[in-house]
Amino acid sequence: MKKTLWIVLPLFLVLIIDQITKNMALNQLLMQSHEFKYWGLKLIRNPGIMFGTWADLPPILRVVSLSTLGSFILFIFIICQLLLSKNLFTLRVGMSLLVGGIMGNVIDRILSGSIIDFVYIKIGGFSSPIFNLADAFQWVGYAIICYYLLFKSTLIWPENNARKKVLINKSYQLRYTSIILVFSFLFSIILGVYSYTYLKVLSTQMLLKGFPEGQKYILPFMSIYAIVSLFFFILAVFLAIHLSHRSAGPVLAFENYLKRLSKGEDSEFKLRTNDEFKELEEIARELRIKFKEAHSVNHEQSGQILKALEPKNKAS
Repeated sequence: MKKTLWIVLPLFLVLIIDQITKNMALNQLLMQSHEFKYWGLKLIRNPGIMFGTWADLPPILRVVSLSTLGSFILFIFIICQLLLSKNLFTLRVGMSLLVGGIMGNVIDRILSGSIIDFVYIKIGGFSSPIFNLADAFQWVGYAIICYYLLFKSTLIWPENNARKKVLINKSYQLRYTSIILVFSFLFSIILGVYSYTYLKVLSTQMLLKGFPEGQKYILPFMSIYAIVSLFFFILAVFLAIHLSHRSAGPVLAFENYLKRLSKGEDSEFKLRTNDEFKELEEIARELRIKFKEAHSVNHEQSGQILKALEPKNKAS
């Protein structure tokens, strides 16, 4: 629990620091800018994403799309934190820094429709694009994640910690996945109907008031909604298969272990790092000890019976 708090804490710290510095920039840099030796301060509003990209999209489409994208990234972040091993502390903190920076800019976009940028770096004749501290934290997060992917990938996907099959128990895992997909689909339908009817009524009201441009936003919005839903379904399938694998794998492994144990094979039962039903390891240890004791007792009794029969064999 403590590790989880330390992993989530950077995300909230990034949000707090980002919002405080942006408010300070709004109050102090509204009418003037400051320039120092290697860096400077200048307030601008960025309607796009990093370095002003996507700034030419229609405002309603840009704000809704980019805000939805940020929420989707937050959803992926939560899923990754649940799936990653608890031992990957630095990687998980890096992800928190990255998502904290993204969400800091998403908050700006939701509240005011644009991002507050105010700092830049200058070295010699080079001057960087103007950015904010949320962007800086994102770069730190990117660096940590890239480092782990390039140089520590065996910690993320240990070679001796993987099963060869993804679908261990097909009927159970496919049933589990289909249930998740059905609920996801129904939720998307409900949200899609709500969004479409809301925009339709809003555009009709705009048309009656002499603003016909409202109609043209419905199709792009619903197209982006369909794309986001598709990615959500793909992620839901991956998540359902992965989570069902965590439960189906240990059960199958325990069944095979019991079969080996009943045949007299002595081996240790060990589950993967993120498997469910970790208590099976303790049960397996207790069964192993009892099987050994039973085997030694049977072996001792067999020896006593042979000794008892030995004089009779000699006499005959």
